[in-house]
Amino acid sequence: MEEKSSQVKKRVEINNRNRKTIISLWLDDYENFFSDFDPRPFSQRSLSDDFLYEAKKVTHEIKQAFNVTFLVPHNKRNKTMEKVIMTRLHAHFKKHDDRLEKENSLVKKKGILLALFGTLVMGLSVLTLDMQDAFHFMKYLPVMLDPSGWFCVWYGLDHIFYISKQNASELEFNKKMARAEYKFDAY
Repeated sequence: MEEKSSQVKKRVEINNRNRKTIISLWLDDYENFFSDFDPRPFSQRSLSDDFLYEAKKVTHEIKQAFNVTFLVPHNKRNKTMEKVIMTRLHAHFKKHDDRLEKENSLVKKKGILLALFGTLVMGLSVLTLDMQDAFHFMKYLPVMLDPSGWFCVWYGLDHIFYISKQNASELEFNKKMARAEYKFDAY
């Protein structure tokens, strides 16, 4: 991991031109985008953890839309490879954005269902209060139903308001990168 990090130059320029932020990343070659352990062609290859780390670090505090310019040595530029990389980058970030959106939606739905179920259980507990005189075992039912109802309600609310926010920074990063415009330039 150290070796690849040194190949992505740490110098990053952020310029505001026409109200759009431009991020420039200096790369030694196209290999810096991709994992060394993935033998597939560039169009299918996994992105490098080092590249993703650097991209997150650079884009972390940028709230508005931005463009990313990848600076590659003039003698190593290859227009065909650049098109493949731009397509791969957009596909990667779009895929991860969609996956995280779907996960967040499922977590919120689960939270809503849990909270509703807990409310139903507590309502059932209230109904058993009227039947306590008729059936002796009904006296013990609220003792079990009340805590489980409250647990479901609070656990559901926890899903809605907290657990669904755990991936917020990752989701925001993938959204920003999926919407970014990429271009290559020589240095």
